[in-house]
Amino acid sequence: MAQDRLAGMWHRLRPKGVRFSFAGTVMLMFTLTLGWLMIRFPRFHSIKVGFGVMLLLNVLFFLRFRDRPRRSWFDRMMQSRFFPRKLSFTNEGRFLVVITLGMGFAAVNTGSNLLYLLLGMLLSLITASGILSEFSVQKVDWTTDFPELAVAGSETLFPVRVRNRKRRLSSLSLDSEVMLPQEVEVRQVRGTVLKLEPGGTDRLFSRVVFPRRGRFRLVGLSLGTCYPFSFFRKSRQFQIEHAVVVLPRADREVSHLVFALSAGFEEHANRVGRGQEFFAVRPMQAGDDWRDVHWKQYARTGRFSVREYEALTARRIHVRASPSAPPLPPSPGRDAGQRKARDERREEGIELTASLLRRLSEAGFEVGLLAPGIGLHPGAGPSLLKQGLTALALLDLDAGAAIPRPSMLHGRDVIVDVDLDTLEVKVDGRLLAAGVSSAASDTPRTSAAPGPGGSAAPAGGMP
Repeated sequence: MAQDRLAGMWHRLRPKGVRFSFAGTVMLMFTLTLGWLMIRFPRFHSIKVGFGVMLLLNVLFFLRFRDRPRRSWFDRMMQSRFFPRKLSFTNEGRFLVVITLGMGFAAVNTGSNLLYLLLGMLLSLITASGILSEFSVQKVDWTTDFPELAVAGSETLFPVRVRNRKRRLSSLSLDSEVMLPQEVEVRQVRGTVLKLEPGGTDRLFSRVVFPRRGRFRLVGLSLGTCYPFSFFRKSRQFQIEHAVVVLPRADREVSHLVFALSAGFEEHANRVGRGQEFFAVRPMQAGDDWRDVHWKQYARTGRFSVREYEALTARRIHVRASPSAPPLPPSPGRDAGQRKARDERREEGIELTASLLRRLSEAGFEVGLLAPGIGLHPGAGPSLLKQGLTALALLDLDAGAAIPRPSMLHGRDVIVDVDLDTLEVKVDGRLLAAGVSSAASDTPRTSAAPGPGGSAAPAGGMP
């Protein structure tokens, strides 16, 4: 029992790895300084004691144990994403800190007053930078109107409205940044306002490019400044809860597919409309077109009558997207590349399906969507296109859901099958296209600014 207890204790205390932090790096610099002083002045035993204490603290800071004890409030404060102030280095700031440390070591070693003067000047620049940047970020209120939808590969605007509550001081060089979880990689350009007058308001627009479709969760908002010297970026971080549904790109060239489906797509609807076939004759009413007057009927009865024509309707199309390859068995290592290539191919198939939905809807068809776990009844208009693209954005092909059967099929319904693995397009079992070219353009495009309701209208086929 004692051996098992000792083995369990060693398993818990055995170092798991090495971690690096800003506080640990600073303490390492102090430890190295004490070590140099201990070698330079071996008679001072207090320096040796301080070196031993600092060395022990460095071991505790840099070693990561398997079962770490409960973190103190200071550790939680230093590692929190939403600590009231965050300080990050710019490239110029890194050079400044390195030069300042070098100047400090040189001043201690040589005792030159000129080096001490230069060190004081550098430290004064760092202190002034911290004080002036604090004046810029404090007492700044914000409100957001983030969009609910975005398009993969296109720039989406995230507006932030800021207000300066200071009475006399302006906030200079303010910028905003949207914060996402660390595992999410996006391209982002911060929104910037150069000067915010006391009591004034302005809007900052952060531009974010999401790399893929899906639901992305926003965890916070960062308001910061690099004023005055751009050595450091001081920021305030606020926690928010917001989710953005990123739609797949719908800009593939599918005009030839729409043209092939348009051959004879107009059919008689058995109701009055503006078609070509004769439907009925009725008495003329105010607002009728004189070109539709039935002159023979007028010659026979002496009263004006007009011809009515039968309306034409669009063919209803069910777009059915499904994978054809069997699922890959879970296997580490050797199948990772194959699985990644399959997923990328299926994403291209989803973009092809989204492009078909968009172009068919713009051509006047009544379009429905069938996919694993998705069954949308055919309809027309921007609202149904938005529903279809949102369903494709949240489509999970690994869930193993079944594809619903199309409902209410009749003579003018057409089923268009899209193979997500081979990019083949079939119409009622007949091959229409064997693979479709890639997206028309890979250049990020800027979406429209969101409206009062918080919804944006990005480019790339979003309604």
